[in-house]
Amino acid sequence: MKLLFMSLIMLMFSSSKKIKEILIFQTIMLMTLYNWTNFNFGKLFSMSIMMDFISINMVVLTFLLILISLMLNDYLVKSNLMKNLIVIMLIVLLLLFMTCDWLLFFTMFEFSLVPISLMIIYFGYQPERIEAFYYIFFYTIFVSLPLLIMMLYFKASKIPFAEHFDYFISFNFFFLNNWSTISFLVMFFAMCVKIPMFLFHSWLPKAHVEAPLIGSILLAGILLKMGGYGIYRMLDFWKPILLNLEIKYFLFSISMWGMLLICLLCLLETDMKSIIAYSSISHMNFMLSSVWMWKMSSLKSSLLMMMSHGFTSSFLFYLVNCCYLFTHSRSLFLNKYFISMFPMLTSFWFMALCMNSGIPPSSGMLSELIISISLVSVFFWSMILIFFYLIFSGVYSMYLYVNLNHGDSNWYNMIYKNYLIKHSDYLVMFLHMFFSLGMIWYSYMVIF
Repeated sequence: MKLLFMSLIMLMFSSSKKIKEILIFQTIMLMTLYNWTNFNFGKLFSMSIMMDFISINMVVLTFLLILISLMLNDYLVKSNLMKNLIVIMLIVLLLLFMTCDWLLFFTMFEFSLVPISLMIIYFGYQPERIEAFYYIFFYTIFVSLPLLIMMLYFKASKIPFAEHFDYFISFNFFFLNNWSTISFLVMFFAMCVKIPMFLFHSWLPKAHVEAPLIGSILLAGILLKMGGYGIYRMLDFWKPILLNLEIKYFLFSISMWGMLLICLLCLLETDMKSIIAYSSISHMNFMLSSVWMWKMSSLKSSLLMMMSHGFTSSFLFYLVNCCYLFTHSRSLFLNKYFISMFPMLTSFWFMALCMNSGIPPSSGMLSELIISISLVSVFFWSMILIFFYLIFSGVYSMYLYVNLNHGDSNWYNMIYKNYLIKHSDYLVMFLHMFFSLGMIWYSYMVIF
């Protein structure tokens, strides 16, 4: 605590820009550490602010990825508009993860897409960014308006649902009215579009392909986790519905088959951003299949998978941007022969793809192992789908790595631009590695 106060005092009186950046980083880390070790589970700071185990994990993930975004060696970071959008995103996400008022949660849940949409429209590279914006807009409108109407109706009817998470959990709303199925479907679609669940996922690859680097990092690292966070908050509300085995296995089947089909789709893509975007969808569906099982071990491992995926996907998108700066293309047909020209970058690619595939000692390995055990214990034949998912996950990672690092040696002189990797680039790569490997220790602490 003394170190935290010293950092804040030095930050106020420091005049050097570099020193201020270092002190901001130190202050964020100390605040994170202090909150992580000194909060009471479920403690309410007010009627609108709540911090529990799920919230603190999401807040830490948000702080770390925002910090990495501000350290990027990208001309967009120097733009005042981009800085303002990042600050707005940080405020919105903190309110989202710390509120216990459902109406404020819904407002922040939908408003978080406004900064991302502006990043895509103003800082996107291609004319197709308008189409990506339309996809985000219409998906959001079609699933959000019914949820807003339902919440306003509950609020006007003075039903406790719209007031507070504790009320929401303590009152079994499904037995108080005849809207059980409609309420479940409205909330279910609103959350599953944000994750996104298979069959609701087509907006995400388009958004990733057209978004700038910072937009892709925030979208994959944090915004996809909002849907998972919302599902965690609503699980007790959905309990009477999910106790129905037919509904549970139906949702489980969609998630399992979706993750497998998306893995196969990764093998057909040639755009590196599209491959990583579809990989994110596959991982999130694997996480969802575990959530529907309603077991404590599967819920813990799903949360850890969201955390580890946040760092891994951000790492991969940053590496794609480094390759783009060399060739001005994201196509696998033009990005070749990195293993001889840029061996250090190739090493980071290898480590990032290993973490993405869940190879030991990555943090994703432990979460995927616990999820697999939980799924097989509930539904034995799911081991066949899990087996093929793990195989194809490794295959498309290998496909991406081999295509990037092999090819004609004359390719360098024909296509590569004059760009050198700076020390700040390596620092960002190292931070991704450090946070991802730090998740290993945290995984053992949470699960065991």
